[in-house]
This record gives sequence, C-alpha cells and structure tokens, in this order.
Amino acid sequence: MDASQETIDFETKRRWAAVTEINYVVVLEDGGLESASPFQGISNRFDELGWTLRQILDLPPDLISPALPPQGKIGMRVTGRGWNWMPLMVSELEKINIGETEPFWVAISGHAEVAKRTKRWCSRQRFPVFHITDGYLGDARPGEANRERIRRHLRKVLEHLPRSFPSALRANLGEMIDGWRADENFALSFTPRAHNCTLPNLLTLQAVGADMSAEIGLNPLVGNEGEFVDAIEESTLEVLALRATVAGIPALRVQPQTPDIIVAAPAAYSHFRARMRRSSDLPPGFREAIQLQQRQTGYRMMIEGFSFPRELIFSPGWQTVMAIRARELQLQTHAIALRAASTVAATIRLPSGVNTFPDLRNFTNHIRGKSRPNKLKKTISLFQKVQSALIEHCSGELLEKIALSRSGVKLVSDAPLEWLPCGGLPLGIARDVSRIPATPGNLMMIELVPPRRMFLDPSAFEEILVISSFREDDHLKDILLRAVEGAARRIPEHLRIKHVRARDRAELVDAINSFGGAMVILDCHGNHNERTGVGTLRIGKDDVDVWELRGTLRSPPVVILSACDTHAPDRTHATVASGFLSCGARAVLGTFLPIRGDRAGVFAARLAHRASWYVSTIVDKVEMPVLWSEVVGSMIRLDFLAELINQVQRRRLLSQKTWEELRFDVDMIIHSRDPNWWSAASTKIKEVTNLADEEFEGLVSLAIGSGDSVRYTHLGNPETICITNEEILGAFG
Repeated sequence: MDASQETIDFETKRRWAAVTEINYVVVLEDGGLESASPFQGISNRFDELGWTLRQILDLPPDLISPALPPQGKIGMRVTGRGWNWMPLMVSELEKINIGETEPFWVAISGHAEVAKRTKRWCSRQRFPVFHITDGYLGDARPGEANRERIRRHLRKVLEHLPRSFPSALRANLGEMIDGWRADENFALSFTPRAHNCTLPNLLTLQAVGADMSAEIGLNPLVGNEGEFVDAIEESTLEVLALRATVAGIPALRVQPQTPDIIVAAPAAYSHFRARMRRSSDLPPGFREAIQLQQRQTGYRMMIEGFSFPRELIFSPGWQTVMAIRARELQLQTHAIALRAASTVAATIRLPSGVNTFPDLRNFTNHIRGKSRPNKLKKTISLFQKVQSALIEHCSGELLEKIALSRSGVKLVSDAPLEWLPCGGLPLGIARDVSRIPATPGNLMMIELVPPRRMFLDPSAFEEILVISSFREDDHLKDILLRAVEGAARRIPEHLRIKHVRARDRAELVDAINSFGGAMVILDCHGNHNERTGVGTLRIGKDDVDVWELRGTLRSPPVVILSACDTHAPDRTHATVASGFLSCGARAVLGTFLPIRGDRAGVFAARLAHRASWYVSTIVDKVEMPVLWSEVVGSMIRLDFLAELINQVQRRRLLSQKTWEELRFDVDMIIHSRDPNWWSAASTKIKEVTNLADEEFEGLVSLAIGSGDSVRYTHLGNPETICITNEEILGAFG
C-alpha cells in the first residue's frame, strides 16, 4: 500500500491486526521429557519460573488497554484480548526474526546460560526487545519492570519502524502510547484472602484496577475448609459482577464472550496415587511426604491424624518433595491466573479429593463390561454414585457458583468434572464445557496460553474429512459413513464428505496432512491399554499412538473422535485426544468411555449438519458469529434431548405427529440459542406428556444412563474458533 495513505482499509487492518499487541516470551532451557518434573510433567525447569507469569500480569497486555478505564479493559478481555504470551525453549526463540507487523516484544529469562543466549538474540533483532532477567544482562531485573518502563521501550520501538511502515498506522500507535492514563483503582466489596485457591480471582480483579491493599493471607496449616470455600465464593462473585457490567457492549456482536468460569482441580500423574513401599534407597522423609500429598483431599495440608515422626518435616527428602510439588502448583496457579485475567473469568478451585474416589473405577468398569440384565439400572446407580462422590469434595456453594456460568465453563482438570450436577443435569450437558488436561503438565501449560482467536468463514466446513478404519467384516464399518453421507445429500450446497479408508498409520497421516479443511472425523476403534498406559486408535493393522505423530501429523483445527475411550478418565494421561492437541488441533471432541456405533453415527451426522448448514445460517442470515464451543455444546444438548424424548415415547406412546412436533419444538429451543433452554425444554415436555415431576426426573436419569451424551468430552480451546464472515468482522471497524 501507499505509505502516505491516511485511511486504513479492512484488508490492511487484518494484516496489521496484531500490531498493537505486546508479545511476552518466557524463555526456557533446551531439553526434553527427561528433565520433566516428577509429579505433573513440566519440562525445561519451567516449574522454577512461576515468577515470570506473575511479572507479566504487572505489565500492559497491549498498547490500547492502558488508555482505557476499568470497564473498557473488561470489555476487551471478555472477548479474549488479554495478554499474549508463550513459553519457548531458547533454541526455538533463536529462530525468530521480529517483523514490523508485530514489533513489540518482551523476553523474560531466568537461568544464566539462557539469559546470555536471550541477550544475544535480542541484539540481533531489527527492533529493540525489552529483556527481563537476573543480573546485568537485561533491561530490568525481576520485579523492577513496570508500566512506565515498558512505555518508554514502546516509544523506542516506534523510532525503529521503517519508512515503509504505514504512516496512518504509525501515528495511531504513537497516539495510543501517549494516551495511557493513570490506573483507576476501585474498592472491593470484600476483604481479599490470598492463597493458591483464590490467587487467580484476586489477580484478575487487580488487573482491571481493584485495590488490593487490604489483602490478608489464608494459612493452609490452620483454620477450616469453610474459610477457603468462602474466600473462593466471594472473589468469584466479584469477578462475575465486573464481567456483567459489559454484557451489552456492541463488540460482542463481533466477538462473542469467552468462558466466564474456569474450574480448576490440580492433579498429578495417575501413578503418583500408587502406594509407596518402604525402601532403604529412599532418603528419610521422602516416602512420608509423598504419602501426605496422597492423603490430601481438601485445601489444607492435613498433617494431623497422619502418624509419622515429626522431625522428618525438616529432612532433605521431605523438603525436596514439598518444594517440587509447590513449584508445580505455583506455576499452574499463575498460568491459570494469567488465563483468567486475560478473559476476566472467575476461577473456582476445587480440592484435591475430586481426583481420587473408587466409584469412578466401578462405573467405568461397569460400562466397559459385557451387557447383562439390568445393566441400565446399574449404570444409572453407579453414575449417581460418581456424582455423589464429586459432590462430597465440592461444596454446594461452589456448585451454585459454577451454575452461574452464562458463556461457558473451562475445566483445568483430569477428573471428569463434566459430570458435576448443574441445575438437575450433568455440567457437560447443561453448559458449553471444554477442558484442558492437568497432566501432562507440558501440554497443560501450552493449552493455558490464550491463543489468538481463529476466524473461519462458514465455507470452511463445507467439506469434512471422514477417515474410516475397520476390518471388512466389522459390522461398524459403514454405519457412520452412511449417516454423514445422508446428511450431506440433504444439504448438498452446504456439505460435502471426503471419505478415506486408512489401512495403516502412514495412510492416516497422509489423509490428514493432505486435507485443507477445518474438520476431520475419525471413525475407528479406540483403546486405552491399562497395562501399557497408552491410548491408541486401531488403524488397519496398526495400533496408533497419536503422541508419536508429533512433528509428522498436521492436524486441522477441529478433530472429532468417533472411537471408544479416547480420553479415559480412569487411565493415564497418554490419551488419544490429548495426543491430537499435541499435534496442533485446537479443539478435540473425545470420549470418556465406549460409545455405541449406531448412536455415534447419528451424532456425527447431526454434528456435520450443524457445523455446515446451521452455522452458515446463523452467520450469513442472522449475521451473528458462532463459537465452535457452542456448536459442540448445543449438539450434546440436542443428543441428550433426543434420547429423553425417546424415553418418554417408550412409556407414554405419543402419536407419531405429537412425537415429531415435540422433537421439533424442543430442537428449536436449542437452535434459538435460548440460555434458559433446560427450563423451556423440560416445561414443554411435561406440558405435552402430563408427566409428574418425579416421573420426569426418572426419565431424565434414564436418558443420561442410556444415551452417550455424558460420554463425550471436549478438549482444547474451542472457544477460540470463531465462525464468522468479513461483513460481521468489519461492522465495528
């Protein structure tokens, strides 16, 4: 474009969309999994750098927000425009050359050799980089960097912009930096109480101007669990109240809100829960410290009632275990805090007990067992026991706060928290829910980095890749394919199916890598071997461990796994679904349990139909963007309601016409995006059928137990996939 051009058109805006952002890089040592922390699997000594994420929160996320009042900052962040940061090994950093479309960078390093290499990288860049590190190698030491020093650095970068840089844009950037205003602090309605369980909420509030001068600490060794619950509850309500102040801003017609609640339940590798035998090879205190960690079910460290020599608390073995786990938890807490502050989400931290209860294994073993008389009745009973066990470790007050979510729930957990009760339904049905696995820690940290929103036109879903891999004599071989091809025939102008039969691992990789669309459905057998601990897909003659495909497989943004046990909650972290995240997928629909072939085919067909025709209608006709998290969440609700109405039909024998009309009316409640869908749907069903409340609740339990809705789990960051068009994006400049 002409450098003297004073107006900036839409195409130019898209090219320069990230120019106002500040890129924060936490620079790590080189290394592999051999250096990973033992309990959660965090590599490259990242667990020693929790302070770096806290430092980022003290600095501005971009050039725009420091010029805004608190409500303006909140408005930006609820659409996902918060801090842009990433952890990078120093060797990967050294491959980067900063360009003029993203000229503002801050590098934060900790370890001496990494700091030296980072300093050399900074010196080679075309634009100045602000370097925070210990000693004399950087521009500031940890804790010394502040907003004003970053502001001076940004002005320095502007001086290095080339003459070819658009003059109007250059002027705009300068005006943004000059327009920064003093922070406007506001008082909180409660006394902030600091602990890992409240830190994300407190930092989220502080990041938009809350006065934290009255903050006090919560002692994890004294007091009662109720204090922690109260502190989480009051800080959660404060964050949600702030978020509600921007609920009607026009920008939400262009960029829908991110999840308003994060539910976190820190976890360790599954083998960490195994009993440790006495061994003379272990240093004194090591085994006892592990046992104390295993015993923890609440927020407090329960030393009382644990019989061991108290002098071991001061032993090197004890201190080593406690220090390692404390670093892991500190890093995870600060990463969640940075994610929450970037989106103004309330964080509800659950206690450790949600990760350990025998009822989960009883339920999953029953589902995987052979079909027997009364299996459905026992399925319902065991599922309710799982819910009861989760409730036992999650106070009613916190469950009520989770139910306040209106724009979705993000889980950071290994436990199946989608099964928590929420307004009479499992959370995973009641709300749009997605999860980031807590293990392995490396994957968790990558997924917690708030990715920039991916904007896709509805046409990205006009062609969907279906990969099948069954033996010729397998009765499941064509069930899903026939279903999705049937859906495509009904809407040929919106949906085409590209089908590939993969006979081995190489053909699977080739099929995915050669596909340029947004969505792939994998239709095959899945297994998570209890002996090896590895989840695999059966592709022809090969049992494929997807984790081994990193660096080889180029995943599309959306992956649908129509296979059993692709994210089993009672096995190890090495699941198929997590493997696809590690290969670059942004959203993976996985399965907690075995799924039924006929139902899976119908689900996949309806999802393909929804991703193409329904989304296109909403975007192009109603002129509203749609997040992928909503596409999947609404499909899970439709699946559940279909099963519920089928259960009603079996007992009430509705006429065909009445049954069809009821299905249509209930589906339209979901299609209309009614936030009170369950109240509307349940009222409609009871009106048509004259069911009493108790009988209706029994049918709801049957629908949950007999259907597959609670067997799906949505992994990754689906809320960062926004399906829209240029007209909508350009509507607000």
